[in-house]
Amino acid sequence: MPLFIKDAIGKLENLIPLRLQEKWDNSGFQIKQADAPLSGVLTSLDISDKCIDLAISRSFNLILTHHPVFFHPLRSMDLDSKSGNILSILIKNNICVYSMHTNFDSSVYSMSRFMINKLGIKEPSPLIPRKRKLYKLSVFIPKGYVKTVRDVLFAYGNPKIGNYENCSFETRGKGSFKPLPGSNPFIGSCMKTSFADESKLELLIDERFIKKAVSEMKKVHPYEEMAYDLYPVYDFGGSSSEGMGAVGDFKNGMFFSVLLDKIQTLFSPIFINYCGDLNRKIKRVAVVSGSGFSF
Repeated sequence: MPLFIKDAIGKLENLIPLRLQEKWDNSGFQIKQADAPLSGVLTSLDISDKCIDLAISRSFNLILTHHPVFFHPLRSMDLDSKSGNILSILIKNNICVYSMHTNFDSSVYSMSRFMINKLGIKEPSPLIPRKRKLYKLSVFIPKGYVKTVRDVLFAYGNPKIGNYENCSFETRGKGSFKPLPGSNPFIGSCMKTSFADESKLELLIDERFIKKAVSEMKKVHPYEEMAYDLYPVYDFGGSSSEGMGAVGDFKNGMFFSVLLDKIQTLFSPIFINYCGDLNRKIKRVAVVSGSGFSF
């Protein structure tokens, strides 16, 4: 069974979701043919003649880049220009392009995390943490099913509130509904208004897990049409594992000169710019991949 481009990108987006990108960014598909079977993948920092030639020579139809091809909407495209010629070649050869830029930089798989892990710091934190985006979920549940639904939601995306977890609130009342032709009601009969003892269960859901939480909730909720509400709430200060850069502590510290030697050995840079006392012992290190200009 072939793997389609949309399936491969779906797996990537589960790990590195597009919601992590900055507002000005344009991560995601640059050239899209998602229903095509995947023949091969090439990764590159940028789209270039060299990587396109390589993809064509190997019959790969997906190129993953870090930097997007487009940052702004196109008004026109001159096929005689360099960028226009590149796009023309990609389209003629049915090659899709997908970019992971600032969403990758803010993910737990970022280059900053990779580099700081290589330096020996295994549990870093983001240098600039990304604020959690929380939603309040309210769902109406018939009598006898509240615990089942609550347990599922606690397992999928229910965040901690300070030092507390599994936080929810339940109110009880009566729900009314009239099943129409074609329905298959769990309670009541078609074309007759019914009243049922129900509970309204409320709890917070992390934005990252909404899709999964709702999907799993539907599997255990007995109603054919599950009634629920989702609305954003103010982030009251929870920490996030996502964000730009990485920072952490050496267990026993390291002399600055030794750290520079380690950087040279691990990453083989052409040169290293540095300032400071080489004999100073370094305890805490922050890493920012890329230029770090905005920092």
